[in-house]
Amino acid sequence: MKKMPRRIIAEERKWLNSESARIVVFLVPFMYIGTAFLSVNYIGMSMSGFLKNQLMVHISFLTYQGDMGRYVQSQVYLKALAEECAAGAALYYEEEEFAEGRMVFDYEEGHKYVDYLLNKTTENMPLPKSSRITYTIHFEDDLQGYEEGLMEYEGTNQGHHWFGSDIASNPIM
Repeated sequence: MKKMPRRIIAEERKWLNSESARIVVFLVPFMYIGTAFLSVNYIGMSMSGFLKNQLMVHISFLTYQGDMGRYVQSQVYLKALAEECAAGAALYYEEEEFAEGRMVFDYEEGHKYVDYLLNKTTENMPLPKSSRITYTIHFEDDLQGYEEGLMEYEGTNQGHHWFGSDIASNPIM
């Protein structure tokens, strides 16, 4: 099979691109006029109703997509922020208790860290500037106790390390 020079391939691509652009430029207006003709004559829609539906549906759809995108962005942001706050607050623990084999968190430092992180990130959040984030922290340690009914498992499954309370009843791996 003979290899084609790059210049010929580039020219062929330009020709195909210009052909598709011509199809769009010349075909789409006729298709739109045809759709309007069919809607008015066969569906019984008025021309003003057709134009109103064309504009309103698109604007409504764009508004819906914009709102949905903002919701998803806000949800991802808040989940990541909550995870960061929880992980950061858990890093503060009482060293003396830990040295004796007990896990006891430093509650005051944990709250300070969460407050600092929330104050620092309010400038970048995808929510309105007047929004306020409130939180509740529930520490479970050897001093406060643990929620009843939680059983903890630790082990490996197919080379992945897992640790959690609902692994036995709801395996996801």
